[in-house]
Amino acid sequence: MIGLGAILSVIGTVLLIVFVSSLLLYPVIKKCQNTAEGCKYYSTAPEPIRSFIKPISLVVILLVIAAGVGGIRFGKWHGYKKERNRGLSLS
Repeated sequence: MIGLGAILSVIGTVLLIVFVSSLLLYPVIKKCQNTAEGCKYYSTAPEPIRSFIKPISLVVILLVIAAGVGGIRFGKWHGYKKERNRGLSLS
């Protein structure tokens, strides 16, 4: 479980780095037609990358990182609990 959590965390971190890099390379432009209508935001990235630069992508990336960290913590907790129970049964 610890290994799977570590892999998920690394994948999420790499995706986060790619996400932030693409935001820095291709800035988002704010276009306002009317003040009453609100503003729209457009990315200057090419089309394949533009589909990746969305708020839902950031949410998914953060959830992958959180799942990885949770897997690591659960694996360590389970290993500690197993060792503790093994020590109690030998006494």
